[in-house]
Amino acid sequence: HRPKLRSRIPINACVARPVPRKEQRTNTKARDAMKDEWQRLRKMGTWDDYVVLEWRDVARAARAKNEEVHFGYLLGLCFEKGSDLPDNRPDKKYKGRSVFQGDRVVNQNYEVALFQDLGSSPATLEASRACDAYGCAPGHATQIADAPAAYVQADLKGTPCWVHLPEDAWPDDPELRKKFEELDKPVVRLEKALYGHPDSGTYWEQHCDEHVRKVGFEPVGSEWPSCYFHDGLGLFLVIYVDDFKLSGPADKLPQGWDLIAKGLNIDKPKDVNGQTYLGCQQERWEVNLPGGGTAS
Repeated sequence: HRPKLRSRIPINACVARPVPRKEQRTNTKARDAMKDEWQRLRKMGTWDDYVVLEWRDVARAARAKNEEVHFGYLLGLCFEKGSDLPDNRPDKKYKGRSVFQGDRVVNQNYEVALFQDLGSSPATLEASRACDAYGCAPGHATQIADAPAAYVQADLKGTPCWVHLPEDAWPDDPELRKKFEELDKPVVRLEKALYGHPDSGTYWEQHCDEHVRKVGFEPVGSEWPSCYFHDGLGLFLVIYVDDFKLSGPADKLPQGWDLIAKGLNIDKPKDVNGQTYLGCQQERWEVNLPGGGTAS
C-alpha cells in the first residue's frame, strides 16, 4: 500500500505555463518556438502548401460530387516549460505545439462532422512489468526509446480533411504566401495523423503494428494489446503510444532496435535503469539469494 501525500504535494511541481497569444507575438523565444513547430510539421509532410484552396470552393465541389469531406482548424499552442525556474536554467524554455481542433469540425454542409470512432489499444502497465521481468532473466536487459512526433509519422486515412492554418503558420516563401493572402479562407489538405484528430491515435497504432509485424515481431495475443515477440531474436516488445520498451538477450537488443527503426522514427535507445516509463521510475539491482547466487 502506498499512502497518498495529499496536502504535502508540492504545488509548483512540473510547471508548464501557457503563453498568451500576445506574448507569443512579442516574445522572440516564444515566436521562434512556434515557428520551429510549424516548420517541423511542414517538413514531415503534414500538409501541402502548394495545394491551397478556398474553403467554400472545396465544400461546393464535394456537394456537387455527393462526397463527404471534413473541415477543421489547426491551433498553435505555446508553453514555457519550467517556468518556475531561474532564467539561466537550460530546462526553462519555450515549447510550441500544433494540434487539430477536434471540437470544431464540420462537413461540406457545415454540419457537425462524424468520425469513425475507431479506438485504440495501447499496452497496459501489467505488460510493462512483464517486460521488466523478462529483462531480468540471466543475460537479458531492457531498453526504452521514444518516437518523436509519433502520430504525424502515420498517414491520415478515411474522410478527406481540410484545415485552415493560422496566419503565423503560412509559408515564408513570398509566392506561396501570396496564394494564402488572396483567399478569403484558405485551406490545405491534412495528410498526416496530427494530434487532436479523433482518429489519429488509431492510425498511428495501425502504422506501428504493420511495421513491427513486417520485421518479424508477432503479436503476443488479443489479451495483451500492443505487445509483440520476435522468435528469431527472443525479444519482447511493448508499445504504449510513442513509448517503446524492448527486453531480451542483451546482445540481440541492437538488432531489434535496428529493425524497428527501419520504418519508424525513434530516438536513441536507453537502458531502462534510472529512466521513467509510463510514469514509473525504473531501477534495477542484484540481490543475494539465501541458497547462494544472485537475482536481478
